[in-house]
Amino acid sequence: MKLEVGKYYQHNGGGMLHALAIVETTGYGTTLIAEEFGSWQFKPCGMDEASAVNWFEIDKEVWDLKLKNINETGVDNDSKNGIHPSRN
Repeated sequence: MKLEVGKYYQHNGGGMLHALAIVETTGYGTTLIAEEFGSWQFKPCGMDEASAVNWFEIDKEVWDLKLKNINETGVDNDSKNGIHPSRN
C-alpha cells in the first residue's frame, strides 16, 4: 500500500493523517504532504510502500467523528498536548 492524496489514515499506534498533496520541496524533493491529526501540523511523508508500513486507511467519518468529539469536549486524549488548537 502507498499513501494517496485525499485519503485518511490511522497508524497502528493511534496517530492519524490526512494526505493533502504531492509537492516539490527544497529539503525533500517531491513528497507527499499530510495534516497530522491533533497537532494540526503539516508533515512530509514518503510516497513508497515502506513509508506506509503500520498505516491503514480509514473513512473520513472516523476523522470527522474524532474531530467532533474534540470540538465538543475540548480534549483530545491522543494528541501531544491534549488540547485542540482552537481552545488554546
